[in-house]
Parts: sequence; C-alpha cells; structure tokens
Amino acid sequence: MFVRSYRKAFVFFLLAFVTSDVAKASHLMGADMQYIHLGAMKYKVVASVYRDCRGIPLGVNDVIFGMYSGNPNTRSCGQFKLTFKRTSIADFTPTCNAVSKPCSPLNTSAGGMGVELHVYETVVDFDSTPYKNLISGASCCNVTFYMEQCCRNGAITTGASGMNFITYCTLNLCAVSRNGNNSPAFSNPPIFFTCCNQPYRYNHGLIDTVDQDSVVFILTTPLITAGPDQATFYTAPFSYRYPVTPYCPGSGGVLCLPDPKASIPVGFYFDSLGADMIYTPTKCDEVALIAVVAKEYRKIGGNWLEVGSTRRDMQVLVTDCVANMIPEITGTDDTCIQEGDTLILNIRTKDTLVKGVQTRGDSVSISWNGGIKGAVFTVNTGKNPTGTFHWIAPKGSARQQPYTFSIYARDNNCNLNAEHYKGFRVYVGNCGKRTSVEQTHKADLKIYPLPVKQGTYLFLPVSAHTPFALCDFCGRIMHTGAAEEGRVKIPEHIPSGGYLLKTEYLETPNIQRILIGD
Repeated sequence: MFVRSYRKAFVFFLLAFVTSDVAKASHLMGADMQYIHLGAMKYKVVASVYRDCRGIPLGVNDVIFGMYSGNPNTRSCGQFKLTFKRTSIADFTPTCNAVSKPCSPLNTSAGGMGVELHVYETVVDFDSTPYKNLISGASCCNVTFYMEQCCRNGAITTGASGMNFITYCTLNLCAVSRNGNNSPAFSNPPIFFTCCNQPYRYNHGLIDTVDQDSVVFILTTPLITAGPDQATFYTAPFSYRYPVTPYCPGSGGVLCLPDPKASIPVGFYFDSLGADMIYTPTKCDEVALIAVVAKEYRKIGGNWLEVGSTRRDMQVLVTDCVANMIPEITGTDDTCIQEGDTLILNIRTKDTLVKGVQTRGDSVSISWNGGIKGAVFTVNTGKNPTGTFHWIAPKGSARQQPYTFSIYARDNNCNLNAEHYKGFRVYVGNCGKRTSVEQTHKADLKIYPLPVKQGTYLFLPVSAHTPFALCDFCGRIMHTGAAEEGRVKIPEHIPSGGYLLKTEYLETPNIQRILIGD
C-alpha cells in the first residue's frame, strides 16, 4: 500500500528568494518515488513531489516520467516514457490552527512562504506489451522508474541552485519474479526545518511492513541526470558526505569527525542502519541538499540479493528559532528480544522554555509511523505526553538487521510548529551476543566515513597494531587484522552490508556498527 502520513506536517520557513529570474522560476524542493505490487507483474508507481509555493506553478506535463532497464549507461534493454496522473495537491506547511495556510490558492505563484505536496501515480504491467520487453533475458532484470523536472529551488546556498532535478527507484524483477516486491516507503517528509545552534535529530521513518525485507541506507549524490547518473555540483567545501555546516569546535569548517552522542552533537552524522541524521547546524541562513538511497535486500535461495532501492532527494533549511525550542523525545534507542518475547518501550517527550522569551512551555503531541507490523503504540495525553510501544515478536522474525520505527513529536508553537523525528531499532534473536556488545560499548569511537568502500580506509582513533575484527550481526568473524595509526584497512573481498567492528579504544573493548560498500 502507499504509505504517506499527510497529517504529519513539517516545520518549514523558507528564506526570502533573491530576485533573479532563476530564483523566481525554480520551485522544486524534493521528491521520492515508490512502487506497490498489485499482483502478478503489475505495479503501481507513486511519485511525491514537493513544490515551493512562491515558485512558478507545476503544470500537469512539467514533470517527466519514464523507466528503463539493462545497463544504466546505455539503457540497453529499452526505455519508455510513462504517463502519470496527478492525484492530489495539498498545502503541507505546518502552520498552527490560528493562521491560514500560506499556499493559497494552490499551485500558483500567489502563495506565501510554504510548500505543497503533489502526488502522481501510474500503473505498469510487465506482462503487457511493450513493457514486457524490458525484462527479456538475465541481463535485463533491473528496472528503473524515474522522474525529472527543472529546476531546483533558487534558495539553495551549498550548490545546485536552479539545476535540473531527477530521482528514481529500482526493482529487480528477475530476483523477485512473480512473487513481487513493494519498495520501502518514507513516512516522514523529505523537506525539513532545522533550528540554528540547536541539536537536530531526524529520522526518515522508513516502512517496509509488507515484505519485511532488510534495508540499509547510504548517503548519495543528488542528481541532474540518470542512466548514466550525473551528480549535482556542490560549492566547496560541501559534498554529499558533508552537505551542511555542522558544529565543528575549533575548525569552524564542515569536515570534522561526527560525534552524535555529545551533548552538543559534533559534525554531520548519518546512521546507515537506522537512517538517523544528527547534527547541530551553525549557519543560520543555509539551504542545503541531502540525498539518501534505501537499498532493500531479501534472502532468496540461500543468498542475500538486492531486490530494489529508492532514492530520496531533500532540501534542508536552517533558520534562527530564538523564540522556540525543538521538543525532545527520549527512550531506549536499541533493544534486543527473542522470538515470542513481548517488548514494551516507554517513550517520553519534553518541551524546553526559551529563557527570557517564553513564560510557559508549549504542549506537545506525539505519534508513530507504524513501522513494525503487528506492534501497537498508545499515547498517554498531557502537556508532555508519553507513548507506550508494545510488540510480540512473532515466530520466524529473528534476523540480523533491526526492525525500525520512528516517533514524531510536534509542539503547538504559533505561527509555525517545531518538530522532531526520532528512530528506534529492535533486534530479534542472538540477544546473548548483543548483550555482550552493549556491555563492551563503553566508549564511542568517532569513525568515518560511513559507509566505507572495500579496499579503502576507515578512520578512527586507534593506535598502530591494535587488533580488530569484522563480524556479522550474529557475531561470526568475517575478517581479522591489525590497525594502522588512526585507521583500519577494509579488505576488498568483504561483501557489502552491515557489520560489527570489534577493536579496543582507551584500553577498553569496543564494538561499533559500520556499513561496507557503495
């Protein structure tokens, strides 16, 4: 099914546009695509496109849709343009009830500072001509659905302002055959607001409750073309790995090693297993781009195969929230249970006063994204409400990758609300090994980059000759070696995926989750 939480509005406040023609014409702020298996070889494809209400209207035919298969550089197995129908337009600006929505009238240049969500849909049947020709033969397995539009928002300050926009999702039809696949869905909106000099924690809220596949996340480059992919240009020192200006004490730059557990998070941190993004923005007029790809894996015939992926291209806006604080969410981030166990997690919220500005705290509302099938989330109402997550892990649910869900908290500040999205991970099985991991996790290494490619170095504060081991999530050793000063070499033969890095830090055993591969 199509999973999109429209009632979860997001905080948004756009910088005033410069007066150039490019800035006035550009309007695209982000997008992602997904597909839903309808049975046999038929799929529904959905595109969610976010428009700046002050840009030019988004015409019915302004967005180009298509698909291709085979070698992406040549589209060797064929390509087709697709006709999508726009099914809805909605003002997605999180204004409080006391003020009017700014995108009025919808899809015009007369709107105020706000954002619209445009949803497009189509159905593709790979049993029908001409689409069945795309998957003729073993080399024509991976189908790419894409959307393209010009232009990116003119307010972007880190590069790519006014450039072409493209995003896509992929489907490995040879792997899933007629059993089908449903792509993961992002339940939290892709254009989000950050308060300058306030720690910000965001989670994409990925949902894959239909197929229950394993998903890993990778920071990637925003694109201006696809098949072959061509990346957007960043203004130095920014890049897709360093897309924003975070708190970097001493350096004042953007390239410092991330420390997400610091009281004031340092650097830009991205969790490839849970899709958390944590940083403290320090440039109060920054508008940046972040792109991620969710890769979906399924065990077929005893082997883990990539069955699909979906990209998300999103715009990050920083502004000064001097009169409001982002509501907090607290609870146990990582939990492990066995099949048949009952898990109950208590999750709390808190709204902090801005001293000298606010005389009372805002009330807060919370909800969850339904990310774990069969779980129940109940809310105890109040000014700072609490929530209770309840799940009985069913038989056969044990796996290496965690099950994930996200919690959404929103205050009632007016005119614009402040929001927080926090991710939670639940592991099932092998809890004895995982408990030992938690017991030895006494010091947090600052490690970078994540993901790390095979044959390259992972940088971390270890001494030369320090022994290390790479293990899978069940504790099986995949590789052992000795570190060099400040880094370890990732061997080329290690398959892509999530691993545990076991080493020693400050003479204490330490275990960290890492992701290896592109």
